[in-house]
Amino acid sequence: MIHTLVAFGPRAISYKPGRPFMRKAGTLRGIVESFESGLHACVRDINKMLPGLSRRYESVVIIGALAEHMGAALRILIRRNLCDARQARLIIQHIEGTAFLRKNAREARGTAAGSPSEAARTR
Repeated sequence: MIHTLVAFGPRAISYKPGRPFMRKAGTLRGIVESFESGLHACVRDINKMLPGLSRRYESVVIIGALAEHMGAALRILIRRNLCDARQARLIIQHIEGTAFLRKNAREARGTAAGSPSEAARTR
């Protein structure tokens, strides 16, 4: 079971004490609703921090730092056997889908930026 994570900074993740949200929710529907509620609350909290960060750093730096943090968090989850590589890749695919507006995500997964086929498509 994956416990709710609390991040204290880059590469430092700990587990919030208490019961996992899955036990609190009970049913599958409750699990989904509990997860989504927590997800939306966390996004709101992150959104509150972004204006302060954007005054100090360029957007690309903020995105790079978030990507670094995500990679470290996924590595920790995999090492602690809380998820496997397949599940981590699903999270990454979700990010790609969001970044490329879903319909273009399949194309983006097929080629890396700067690859010959990428260059051919942009000509």
